[in-house]
Amino acid sequence: MAKLKSERHHWWPVCVARHWAGEDGKTGWLKPDGSTTRIPPARLDVIGNGHHIKLGRNDEDAVWDQSFERVFDRADQAFPDLISWLEALERRPVRGVQELRQRFIAHPCTAAELARMTECAVSLAVRGPMNREASVALAENLRGPFPTSERNALVGFNMRNSHRLIADSIASRGKFVAVYSQGRSSSSATASSITSRTPRGRPSSSCRSRRT
Repeated sequence: MAKLKSERHHWWPVCVARHWAGEDGKTGWLKPDGSTTRIPPARLDVIGNGHHIKLGRNDEDAVWDQSFERVFDRADQAFPDLISWLEALERRPVRGVQELRQRFIAHPCTAAELARMTECAVSLAVRGPMNREASVALAENLRGPFPTSERNALVGFNMRNSHRLIADSIASRGKFVAVYSQGRSSSSATASSITSRTPRGRPSSSCRSRRT
C-alpha cells in the first residue's frame, strides 16, 4: 500500500464554511476565552490527518495504514446543491407566532432530495469533535488516557464505518425539518439546523450553524 501523506482534514467542509464568510471574506472565530478573531473559512475546523488510521509504532509507516477520507466524498460533492436547494425553500418569519403548527411549511421532496440531505447532515455529525471524543470515551473510561497515536487510531477505527452505516439506515425515511435562523444570518444564509427523525421518533442526525 502507498505511504499515507499528511493531510488537512476538515470536519466542517470548506464548501460549507465559505457560506459563513463576511464581507471581508473571513469568518468570526469565538475562542473559549471569549476573544474573537477573523480567519479565512478554509482554516476553520481542520484536524491534521483526522481521517487517517496509522498503526505503526512511534508514528512509523505500516502496511496496515489507511485513510477513510474518501468516505465523505459523496457528501462533500452534494453540499453545494443542497445549500442552493435549502436557500430556495419557502420560509417566512415566525417571531411572535404562537401556534407551533403555523411555524412549519410543508414542502414536496423527492426521495433523492431527502437522501442527499441525510448524506450531508450525517457527514457533519460523524466528523464532528463530539463524535470523535465519543468514539474513544468508553475505552478511556475503562483504561485511562491513551498515547496520542494509539488514541487517534482507535478514534479512526470507530469512525470509519459510521457514516455509511447511519446514512444508509436513514436514507429518505422518517420526517425531515429544515430550521432557519432569524436575525443572526443574512437572507442568503443556509438552514441552521437539519434534523431527521426515524419512524420511532429518535433524533438521528443534525448540523448546526456556528456563524458569528
